[in-house]
Amino acid sequence: KQWYQRRVRGGITFLNLTSHLSAKLQGLFLLFAGSIFVSIMEKLKDCKPADNEKGYESKRKKVLFAGEIEKFSLETLFNVFKYDTTHTFVTADRFDSALPILLDLLPSPDISNLLPVLSELPIAANDPRLWKQFNFQLLSHARALEPTVRLNVVRVYLEFVAKMGQSYSDLLPDSLPFISELLEDVDEGVEGVVREIVEKIEEVTGESMDQHL
Repeated sequence: KQWYQRRVRGGITFLNLTSHLSAKLQGLFLLFAGSIFVSIMEKLKDCKPADNEKGYESKRKKVLFAGEIEKFSLETLFNVFKYDTTHTFVTADRFDSALPILLDLLPSPDISNLLPVLSELPIAANDPRLWKQFNFQLLSHARALEPTVRLNVVRVYLEFVAKMGQSYSDLLPDSLPFISELLEDVDEGVEGVVREIVEKIEEVTGESMDQHL
């Protein structure tokens, strides 16, 4: 057990280092990012929130220090995505491998590290086809039964719309059914953020949403 804990601690130290280096080196870090990308995604798989308390206890025993692993992994990914100014790192394959793993973290009670990473992923991909894929898959999670998940989804979506800017216009037709549903959400927190989304869409597209909703 002690050997395993030391091994996990060593992994956390490495991730902490990648977090700091990726922030310091910025674009230069992309030269090394490809060699650790798969490893980081595998570690984030183990950070997926459990579906129930019993599951959480077993997961907590299996994944020691999961909070630190998630934090440093997500910080590293965010820096990689943010400083990929040439849009060459997030290929379609990397996008397809990262998106479901990141979406699986949405049930977390704290998405302060997840939110910037998830909303930056499609921006780094810079591909209209992948924008549509991201848009649909994220909004599909807004139909979850748990209010926490729906709230986390719309918080990420608000940031996504803001980052997309005018380019968001092409995604609007696919998004309208989801937005219409969410405007009637029984959770006031969710509904409130969705109204912010509507305002942001109007701001970035220059169009009134009244004709659509």
